[in-house]
Amino acid sequence: MTSTVEAALKSPFAEPASAWQLPVGENPNHDTLDVLHTLGGNGVVTNKELLHLGYFLNEHHDARHSWPGERLVRILAEMFDGHSPSKSDRDKFHADLESIEQECSRIAAPPTNEETVLPLNALRIEDIVLPKVDLSLPIACSDSWAEFTADLRHQCCDCPTWAHHRGRLKPGDPRRCCVHLVEAYHQAIASELIPDCPQVLRALIADRALRGRSLDPSSRWKLVKIQMRPHIVIYSNRTWDYVYAPDGRGHYSRFAFNPGENRWSFGYHPRNAGTLQFFISEAIVGHVI
Repeated sequence: MTSTVEAALKSPFAEPASAWQLPVGENPNHDTLDVLHTLGGNGVVTNKELLHLGYFLNEHHDARHSWPGERLVRILAEMFDGHSPSKSDRDKFHADLESIEQECSRIAAPPTNEETVLPLNALRIEDIVLPKVDLSLPIACSDSWAEFTADLRHQCCDCPTWAHHRGRLKPGDPRRCCVHLVEAYHQAIASELIPDCPQVLRALIADRALRGRSLDPSSRWKLVKIQMRPHIVIYSNRTWDYVYAPDGRGHYSRFAFNPGENRWSFGYHPRNAGTLQFFISEAIVGHVI
């Protein structure tokens, strides 16, 4: 990233008085925001997410030289200068990401589409069940030289934390997936070893594998069908809840919703946002099992 950083440092883009405030007259780079809104989750940013963002900025000149890319490229260059980012580096970056998100939410236009919010009895709510595959794969750990075996038949892993955090969960429960099981499922799906895997589950696994993430064992996971279109909803008592939903471009994307502030992260919201918000609010207060 050195050449990119040198170019960024020579840019005439002015440093704002408030670190992440959008300068007057400037427009945010929406390609950069498309990447940023897929990062983070539950207060954590992974090294794979930081690398993904770094590669994007390296490859997109306009993104590097417009808000918020210019400061981001310098921050990333410092973080990867001869070493992998530490936990404190990642925590600091997550705080920056939250500041950018808040600024984007401040300037975002309110949703213009009106929709009928569907009641719970109009939705089909199901548990997500992981497919069993007669396959075990060695998966390298991204943070060390260690390698662990992910068993897709029994949906277990021999990494140090799997038994403690996930071993008591029932077979088929998506929360059994540590980061190594996620990667193993990703490889199996990519190799067409699970040919009938639903598109929304493919999107979930691909997104988590790309970002080096597990399936959070402390959240609730539900498959919610809205007018027969499946969505994955992940909710808890934390600040943000997550939805994998159609993005209007023929794919599924991840969206984040803050029920306490009743807003979608970065101002990005899916189709059927009102129905999903209603489902999440009912789920959190215990009306959905």
